[in-house]
Amino acid sequence: VNDRASVDIAAKLMGVDAEELQHVLNYRSITVRGQKATIPLDPEKARSGCDSLAMGIYGRLFDWLVQKINVSLDGKRGKFIGILDIFGFEIFDQNSFEQLCINFANEKLQQQFNRTTFKEEEALYMAEGINYKHIEFIDNQVVLDMIEKAPRGILPMLDDECKIPEGADSKFMNKIEEVHQRNDRFQTDTHRKLQDSFNFEILHYAGIVKYNGDGFMVKNTDNLFQDMYHMCSKSEVPQMQKLFPKNENRRQMKSLSFQFRSQLNELMSALYETESRYIRCVKPNPDQKPNSFVSGMSIDQLRYSGVFEAVDIRKQGYPFRYKFAQFACRYSCINRGHKYSAGLNNYRAIC
Repeated sequence: VNDRASVDIAAKLMGVDAEELQHVLNYRSITVRGQKATIPLDPEKARSGCDSLAMGIYGRLFDWLVQKINVSLDGKRGKFIGILDIFGFEIFDQNSFEQLCINFANEKLQQQFNRTTFKEEEALYMAEGINYKHIEFIDNQVVLDMIEKAPRGILPMLDDECKIPEGADSKFMNKIEEVHQRNDRFQTDTHRKLQDSFNFEILHYAGIVKYNGDGFMVKNTDNLFQDMYHMCSKSEVPQMQKLFPKNENRRQMKSLSFQFRSQLNELMSALYETESRYIRCVKPNPDQKPNSFVSGMSIDQLRYSGVFEAVDIRKQGYPFRYKFAQFACRYSCINRGHKYSAGLNNYRAIC
């Protein structure tokens, strides 16, 4: 640590001892066979540890804030109208663990759109006896299984690799390549190992995305050293004590991918219990400029999201759908004076 003044400022804000903060940034305690030893950290590991401390505080503060917001918004249980503003599909020059999680969530939401728009729509047409032509659509279940299905999914295999003391990104890459090499939605360069490359590609519903597996394990693991956690738990700031409770068993900490998948599955369960309506936002140009419309880019987005197929299947049915009672109330006037044998309250038979 070259700048002691920065350490003093950080220690004051965190409510911890400055000497202890400087120590945990430069040293790490390990226990081997019951014997505790302190080892110095090289500059790279010290920098990584400092980043982990900042990420640990930020992550716990963010979770606390979300929990507080949820509690303040919690009211009477019952019917509700909810708005889900989803993040868009991400394809950058360099795509890592964060982009895989975001794109996996988009795959999940696209599957929900497919089920409600295509599968349930066709089931309704069959039940109502409507003649229709089957519309082919992209079923992305194969991609979802490849990413999340245990034990051979990419994210479960990443979790397993993080649990192994000798685990490494290179070993993780070798394992997923071996398992998914025959999957047409997964691809790696044939010369990947010779070039020491960690790149792999996944064919998502929105197109091919190249990911760099280097650093996946670090981003998926809580790397906050026990010394740092213990220091934060002794903070004089009450809020820090809440974020780092002394009785927390950190050995039971779940990986970030496990937490993300669990929260995503809870969201999907809630969505499947509702009647969903969709607003598709189309990005008109890649430059974020007003009054600029790139037709090819817009067409691609509509095609990837299944909008054209959704329009086709709706055209074969009846887009405007009244309930029987509404239909009878609105159109019974054209058959004025007629006596219905089914009774006035049997709206289905009247229609």
